[in-house]
Amino acid sequence: MKIEFSRSGGFAAAAMRQSLEIDTADLTKKEAEDLVSLVSKADLANLAKKEPGPPQPDAFHYRIRVSDQGLNHIASTSDADMPASLQPLIDWLSDRASRNS
Repeated sequence: MKIEFSRSGGFAAAAMRQSLEIDTADLTKKEAEDLVSLVSKADLANLAKKEPGPPQPDAFHYRIRVSDQGLNHIASTSDADMPASLQPLIDWLSDRASRNS
């Protein structure tokens, strides 16, 4: 599974920007299992069908693309309209992006 993640926006937009590309094949077995579980629980396929809400000043905006076995899901959301099921995945990806910068 390959994941592309980006975060933009926020009060100090340029300083708070994050991006990450990660492949579960490059992770430890436990990390890969945890990430796959978070992706599954986030239900990105359904989130990708939803239209993003109206722009929110100073909110973070997230874009996640997941590619796995020929399937691609792209979801966009913000702090203002993010479903609770997505928050753990956003937290994991944001933490990993912070460590890689």
